[in-house]
Amino acid sequence: MTPSVPCMTQVSPYLTAEQVAERFDITAETARAWARSGKVQAIRLPGGQYRFRREDIEAIERGETPGAPAAAAETPADAA
Repeated sequence: MTPSVPCMTQVSPYLTAEQVAERFDITAETARAWARSGKVQAIRLPGGQYRFRREDIEAIERGETPGAPAAAAETPADAA
């Protein structure tokens, strides 16, 4: 008998249309329409399914523009 190995769940860097729909309280069809219209970038798989970059979706949730570099930390002006 082999020893049991703890289950390590790996988080995918991509979300399905259904997962995006759950996050924004919309339908999966609306998420796919956003992808078709270019509102949100997505990858289209050979079978027709869409995959959304988790990083982009999380940026939208934070009110940021997907794919934009993180805002630089502000530094106080030198008082000379």
